[in-house]
This record gives sequence, structure tokens and C-alpha cells, in this order.
Amino acid sequence: MLARASRPEPRPEPQPVRAGRALRVLTGLAIAITLAAVVLRFAVAPLDRFDEGITLLRAMLLSQGALPYRDFWTSYGPFDSLLLAGLFHVFGLQVLIERMMAAALGIGFAAVGWRLCGGIGLRGPLRFSMTGLLALVAVSVPAVTATVVVDLLGLIAFAAFFRSIETRSRPLALAAGVTTGVASFARPEFALALAAGLLTGHVILLLRRQPGAGRRLALYALGALLTAVLLWTPIVVAAGLPVVAFNLVVHTLAIYPAGRRIPLGQGPDGPAVLALAACFVGIWCWGGVRAVRGRTDPPELARLTAVLVSAVIAFDWVLTRADAPHAIGAWPLTALLLALLLQRRIGSMPPARHAALTSLISVCLFMGAVLALAGRDLARPAESDAVPHAAIVGSRAWMPASQLAALVGKIDAAVPPGEPIFVGLQRNDLVVFNDAMLYFLSGRHPGTRYDEYIPALTTDARIQELMTCQLARSNTTLAVLGPNTAGEPQNASSKPGSTILDSWLRAHTVGRTDFPPYVVLRLRIEPSDRAC
Repeated sequence: MLARASRPEPRPEPQPVRAGRALRVLTGLAIAITLAAVVLRFAVAPLDRFDEGITLLRAMLLSQGALPYRDFWTSYGPFDSLLLAGLFHVFGLQVLIERMMAAALGIGFAAVGWRLCGGIGLRGPLRFSMTGLLALVAVSVPAVTATVVVDLLGLIAFAAFFRSIETRSRPLALAAGVTTGVASFARPEFALALAAGLLTGHVILLLRRQPGAGRRLALYALGALLTAVLLWTPIVVAAGLPVVAFNLVVHTLAIYPAGRRIPLGQGPDGPAVLALAACFVGIWCWGGVRAVRGRTDPPELARLTAVLVSAVIAFDWVLTRADAPHAIGAWPLTALLLALLLQRRIGSMPPARHAALTSLISVCLFMGAVLALAGRDLARPAESDAVPHAAIVGSRAWMPASQLAALVGKIDAAVPPGEPIFVGLQRNDLVVFNDAMLYFLSGRHPGTRYDEYIPALTTDARIQELMTCQLARSNTTLAVLGPNTAGEPQNASSKPGSTILDSWLRAHTVGRTDFPPYVVLRLRIEPSDRAC
């Protein structure tokens, strides 16, 4: 017994948690580098002359007191533009402000995705991986976009919905409704998809007689409806219901499909979008099967069905225009469904060292993707010439920065501050887009309400008559006409429209300066021209 008592106790094995400490430190460092890479990605991306230009122009107009729909054309809600306009009011009109807002949205997207993935039960490397797959949406386009804003709002609404199921919380159900209402103020069609899914989830809980389900359903619907009414009423009163309805409903259902449609499998992104669509459908089928098998679990059935319904409806973006940006924009809801499905597949946790290593690899993959995007843009030619309103970020653009700065200088010399200009095309009967960024860089507002070129809209004879009348009444004396780009054979961008605007410009031109690839026209407006 003495010998047994004197036998030394075995030393405890090193804990796996301590063994993985270095890997966790490296993971934290990789996350910090990734955040810096996101900021770099948005800082070095070249100026985009159309989509980003439209975003900047609308925010500039709002910051100067203009009203959407009444004073300028838009087919989206003004939520993202109002946020950016507020920043412009505080910090001034600079592209850099918009880029940093976009970077903040990207980081916020990752934070919400991380919290949401953790809330549904993902842990370790799987949580990192799904967060990265969600956040890639926000860094894919280096600008503020309404799509990223509503995708983020959609994730927030579903996070509130999931938590309200777990805790039977009425305030969280109301919060999901308020978030849906706010989403309607950015992209109304996405808010409809979001509401359809969340209402379906609440109805399932009600039919399965879950405690408090009826009151949570009522609070969700009340929050969504009341928020939408409060946000939209001032806009509708100021602009008029017919104008708002035309922009949001007629344009969405008829004009946009005619002018921008690319059928699935066609266009330059056709094969990639088809592959993505196959992934979407596979995840939906998996979700549908899981929902049927789990129908005895009402909360799980409600979660799966709600996300599935919203994801399928949101895919209409891709069916309308099957290109990479729209497919990526429709991804977050399907990614959320995938996260829910993967959560049900989780078994026992792997050893701590293995989990830490896999998490580090997941973060590094996302970091590598962001750095690749930034590196691609850094490799583009850059010039140090200062482009007005584009400090730091104006060295890369669709044309050399020196030429762009000279063109903006030409506009400044020809048109006094506060006076309008017109940015069109050398053939305005064939349009894909116009260089709306020039409005912002020159600090001039459009002489017409139709600041955004849309095939089948701005090529229509009635709209061109309105445009010429608006140009005359605003006394627009300078037109900057950009080069025409090749139209898309699948839609109206490749089909000639009205030549009324081109004829009007020729009739009122008193001077012409070639500024390759642009043509700058001096216009003379007679008093009789305003009687239209």
C-alpha cells in the first residue's frame, strides 16, 4: 500500500484549447487584415460612370433639397440616397464619403451575418465560412447600392424573426416588421418578397397553435405597414401618386423588363449565372425536403419555410436580368437557408486545434478574395491628377484621370455654379446608359428630370418630348455627349428609338468642341422654346 501511495500521479495532457491559442491569435490577426482589406477595396476601385454615378447624383440632389420622383427620376426608394445625402451634408460632396459608407455597410454585413449564423447554431469554421459567403455580396460592388442595403435589412429582419420564435418576443416581431417597412423605402419589390416569407412563417406558427403566435403576427404586419406608410406618405404627397406609381409599378413590371432583360443562360455572364442558379435550386429543394420532414417541429418549419419563400421570390431579380450582379444580389436569402440546413447537419464539435485551424483557413479565404479584388484594381493604370469631388479615389476611372479632370474643368468654365447641364449620348435613340458620374464630379444638376438613361423609357418619343421641354425651361446651355456602347441584343438597348432629342440638340447647337471620347455642345435656348 505504501508503494502504491508513493507512485507519482500521471501528468494531465495539454488541453486542446491551449494548443489552439496561437491559431486563434492568427485568426484574429487575419480578421483585422481582412477589415483593412475591405476598406482598401473600396478606396482603390475605379470610378463607375453609371451605377455609382446615379447613386452619387441622387444623394447630391437630395442634399440640395430636391425630392425624388418629383424632381428626378428613380425606380427605387430613396432610403440609401437619403443616408448618403446626410453624410454629404456633414462632410461635403466627395466620392470618398460614399466609398467609406460602402465599406461600413460591408463590415456591418459581416457583423450581422456572424451574429445571425451564431444565433441559428453554427459554430467554429462553419460559422466563419457562412459569414464570408454572406459578406462577399457587400464587397462585390465597390459602391453604395440599394441592393446591399436591402439585403442587410433582410438579414436583420430574419434575425429578429428567428429570435422572436425562440423567446416568444412581441417586440422582436414588431422589430422585424419595422425593418421590412424600412426595406420598402429602399427596394419595394424586395420588401414584398421579405414580407411574403415572414408572413408565411408567422401564419405557420399560428396554424400550429404556438403560444402568442397571433399577436406576433399582428405586430409584425402592423410594424411593416405602419413604417411603410409613414416613410412613403410624404414622398407620395409631394410627387403625386400617379408619378410614384408609374416609376415603381409600371417601370418595374413593363419598362425595365423591355429595356434591361437578359434571359437566363444568355449574355456575357450566362454560363456563370446558370451554374449559380443550379446551386440556388439545389438549396431550395434541400430546404423544401427538410421542411416536409420537419413539419412536426413548428418553429423549425416556420423558419425554413419563411426563408425559402422569400429566397424564391427574390430570385425574380435574376429571372428579369440574368447577370452576375443580380445573381449575387439575390444570394443572401438563399445563403441564409443554406446556413439553416447546415446547422441541422452539425454533429460533435471537432478537436479545438482542428476547429481553430479550419476557422483560420476560412477567414484567410475571404481575406484572399477581398485582397484579390483590391489587387486587381491597384493593377489598373492610375494618375495623380486631382479630379474634383474625387479626392484619393479619383486616380482610376473609365478614362485617364488627367482627361477626366480636364473635361470637368471644361464644364466648370462653361457653366456657372448652380446652372444645369445635360449629360447624354452622341446618339440618344440608342441607349444603354449615360455617364451620370459627370453630373456629380462637376457639381451640376441635370437640366431634365430624366437623369438616368433607361432603354424603352428615355428612347420613347413622349419621354424625349418631355426631356426637350425640361431642358428648354431649365435654360440648359451645355450638353456633354458620351460615346454609345454596344447594345444588348436581348432587349431594347439594341433597338433604335425616338430621334426627337437628337434633332432638338442639333437645332439648338451654336458651338461644338470635340473632347474625345466626348462631344461638348453649346446650346442656345430662345424664349419661345420654353413655351412647350
